[in-house]
Amino acid sequence: MRQLPMNKPFKQRCFCGSTVPTRGFGYVPSSDMLKKGRRRRVRALVKLTIKRKYEENKDEYDVKRRDMKDELDVKRKDMKDAKLGKLISSSMKMFDKLD
Repeated sequence: MRQLPMNKPFKQRCFCGSTVPTRGFGYVPSSDMLKKGRRRRVRALVKLTIKRKYEENKDEYDVKRRDMKDELDVKRKDMKDAKLGKLISSSMKMFDKLD
């Protein structure tokens, strides 16, 4: 990529097709900076609202989480038992073949 003078407002085309102000060229439009700031503020706001909703309904969420965890544990145990059963049956078949 060729080097341009620092005072030229130059936008490099990004791979995704959008024009992105590059860092090395001393050009960052103020609107982009504002957008970045707004995006950060919105993200922070969303995080705060999610946190507040969680704090309000904490007990329900905890109960749901516990139930889901129990279900997962049961599923895992069943899968382990099934694998163990397969292993035992296959090893028994091998022993039968040896006889």
